[in-house]
Amino acid sequence: MESDNTFDKQYDELEKDFRRQAKRDQEKSGHAVIYLPAIRPKSQVDFVFVGMEPSLNFAGSEKDASQEEVARYKIAHGFKSSMFSIHDFILHYSISHYLYRGDCHYHITDLSKGAMRVEQARREKPHERYKRWYPLLLKEIGIVSKENARVFAIGRTVEQFLKTPPSPFPRPIRIIPHFSPLAARYVDQFIAKRVADRVCKEFLGSFKNKECERRLIQHILKVAEDVMSQAGLCVELKDQTLSRLEKKTELTKFQKKLIFAYKLAFDEVPDADMKDFVETTVYIEDIPWREFPCVDPDE
Repeated sequence: MESDNTFDKQYDELEKDFRRQAKRDQEKSGHAVIYLPAIRPKSQVDFVFVGMEPSLNFAGSEKDASQEEVARYKIAHGFKSSMFSIHDFILHYSISHYLYRGDCHYHITDLSKGAMRVEQARREKPHERYKRWYPLLLKEIGIVSKENARVFAIGRTVEQFLKTPPSPFPRPIRIIPHFSPLAARYVDQFIAKRVADRVCKEFLGSFKNKECERRLIQHILKVAEDVMSQAGLCVELKDQTLSRLEKKTELTKFQKKLIFAYKLAFDEVPDADMKDFVETTVYIEDIPWREFPCVDPDE
């Protein structure tokens, strides 16, 4: 493993490369492309998650002329990718509760790190954009991950790109569903391939206990607070985000299925891949597991 000093220097240089590529993308497109940093790991990690690309939605509506200005303000005050929506934090929560085995760490990144307006991203050819960023993704993986680290593609688009030229990707890839509600059908398919329909219905039925659902939301919010603190987000923006998320009093059916899909995906990671990890099960105090879908039974 790299020393902390070497790791920090390499990551600093990597971020310079990211900023230069975002600038080149902006010059090529003629539209705003803003480098949105990932949450910086403290050292090499055990798991890497690769998404598509960030949008500027974290900075308000595309109809708002100040969107770019707001984005730059937030980034300057510690905002990072994968820490805005409840779906972002459902992924963080699921990783920490279902994937962790002992003392391990993860990193969430994107194929392209240049945040842009959604409509702009759709008009351009994303595959060409991903190819421009691909060498930097390989460099990033080499810097941030341990030799035996597992790599997860967030969604089929990422998986398909990494398995086609200019790939193949040099490491084994596992796929997990994207957390966008637009991926609802794929989430259903992902679950159906792994368990009988009655198992999914039993899982969803456990949410009839509203106190358990409330507690689950509170645990997701606690993870959100920890993630934002680790990222160095300023107190003002962190409080704003938590205030917005705290208005959520129940999860949608898609969000419940998403948590279940992530649990199934992470349960499939064989312990043989984690030889250095001590397997643990996370329990929530005083709540029987059968009444609470985010806690595993004894296995």
